[in-house]
Amino acid sequence: MLADREWQEGASWGDPRPGHPEGEVAAHIEEVLRNVDSEALDPADRERLRFVALIRDTFKHRVNRTQPRSGENHHAMIARRFAERYTDDRELLEVIELHDEASTPGRRGNVA
Repeated sequence: MLADREWQEGASWGDPRPGHPEGEVAAHIEEVLRNVDSEALDPADRERLRFVALIRDTFKHRVNRTQPRSGENHHAMIARRFAERYTDDRELLEVIELHDEASTPGRRGNVA
């Protein structure tokens, strides 16, 4: 998956911004992976969480900022569509799609 040019493009995108002072998505991914590695005790959970961490924010660059950021134009849904090429694990796909739900009012209502 990491060799996929689409993933690489998304991981290299970003400048420092509110909520992500680290800039590039790859720097954020590294931070999340460190947290996963220090907190996940079960090897299977660790593997699944690492998969989510590698994808969840990698497609923010694909959001059309002139349109509402919901449904198919939300970075989480774009990330889910990408992840579907690499897994059919419904739980993982839902975590990727809904990872911002708690911080985005009404987000679940936008899910197809």
